[in-house]
Amino acid sequence: MRVAVIGSDQKWIERVIEICRSLSHACHSFNRADRFRSRLRSESFDFLIIDLDCHGASVHEICGWIKSRGDLRHMLVVGFTYTVSDDEIAEALNAGVDDVIGKSVSSSFLNAKLQAVGRRNSNSIARGEKYIFGRFIFSEIGLSVFDGKIHIFLRRKEFDLAILFFKNINRGLSRGYISEIVWGGEINPNSRTLDTHVSFVRRKLSLTSSRGYSLRSLYGYGYVLEEIF
Repeated sequence: MRVAVIGSDQKWIERVIEICRSLSHACHSFNRADRFRSRLRSESFDFLIIDLDCHGASVHEICGWIKSRGDLRHMLVVGFTYTVSDDEIAEALNAGVDDVIGKSVSSSFLNAKLQAVGRRNSNSIARGEKYIFGRFIFSEIGLSVFDGKIHIFLRRKEFDLAILFFKNINRGLSRGYISEIVWGGEINPNSRTLDTHVSFVRRKLSLTSSRGYSLRSLYGYGYVLEEIF
């Protein structure tokens, strides 16, 4: 999962980042809301954590902007604050925040909360699992894909990449996002390695509009797998 954190409390941010990374989530921090908004022009995230005590970070403005964009509606938003009053919780929830948590909670509680949220919005691949997307059946055993009676074998990164696209059908994914989720950030987002693997997935699974799916590039951003009706 790719996490964004908005806040000016550096000590608190470092604590959140440490916990996120201990859960194998990629985490990026922003000290101003406008910088986060600017980054979204070229990047994508699964989960946003907002410091409700941060001056200049209007939760109403941020959540309103996120919810108004169809490509961001998947994003979960959690607010953190030192003073958790009923009125403050109600205000944040009405603004569009999915949950509000006190900053004073223990690290174990915060860890458990992020794990729970992560399970709701996970793009991780659980080894040994089977996935069904439309006519495709993906099996971790042998990295196999069944398209009707056609049996297709993929390499490890091709398999993970295909699952990522199908889990995010019709959602544009930035190159940075793909690099971090599939390769753990070990390759440059602009590397030809990424494009080559996408090309292999497209060809091997016949992800073309004539077959009901279109895996295409988004100029200056990344890729999107679209379902064609």
